[in-house]
Amino acid sequence: MRQFRRDDRALDDAIRDGIVRTFDQDKTVLEAQQRALGPTRQRHVPGLDPRRRRADPGPKLVAAMIRAEQAAATASSNVEKMKASH
Repeated sequence: MRQFRRDDRALDDAIRDGIVRTFDQDKTVLEAQQRALGPTRQRHVPGLDPRRRRADPGPKLVAAMIRAEQAAATASSNVEKMKASH
């Protein structure tokens, strides 16, 4: 809610009209995009190509880092247990 000219109905109308116009423009673009993609669920979307996702080393690197961190925590825990038992 705006904090200025709150009682100005002409300003209300101008802001509302601008918002509606903007969303209508977006709707037109999104509908055209949807038509271009076609009706199938298997769509090629630039940037979401499954072949590129498989080639992306990021998820594998993160998984490897997590495994290394877990292994280090386990090793540290084992050392503490050994110290405590002696």
